[in-house]
Amino acid sequence: MHQTHQVNNVVQGNIYETQELVDMYLNFHFGANNFGVENYPYVCSQVCIEKAKKLNIKGRALDLGCAVGRTSIDLAEYFDEVIGLDYSEAFIKAAQQVLNKNYEQVNHKVKFVVGDACNLDASLSKFNLIFGGNLVDRLPDPATFVNSVAGFL
Repeated sequence: MHQTHQVNNVVQGNIYETQELVDMYLNFHFGANNFGVENYPYVCSQVCIEKAKKLNIKGRALDLGCAVGRTSIDLAEYFDEVIGLDYSEAFIKAAQQVLNKNYEQVNHKVKFVVGDACNLDASLSKFNLIFGGNLVDRLPDPATFVNSVAGFL
């Protein structure tokens, strides 16, 4: 389903900028279920949407550590606006390409940005839902993230 996306090889030793990892994450996010396990990013979006509906939450959603964007795109089926944020420029470029090519119906509701989950820009403003899947264990300072992210709710 996906095409290979050209990105920089390694930026300051960051493996998340390599074509190999971009391709792996594109398969992980948009490929078929593997080994009898449902697609993790899709399932996460559905859990978030189900909980939001039960709590009557709508509006803006923030997907921190969005990688190549599957959860962000799926959240846009329910939320009015979704920001997908990732530290990897290569992942954000790939997410934007997939969104533009395959998801026209929600394209206007999703914005992908490069950013640091431990140092969120105040201009992001407030969100009704914040999701950070497959993220906390990859952060250099998880406590900083946990202590600061609530201020964006």
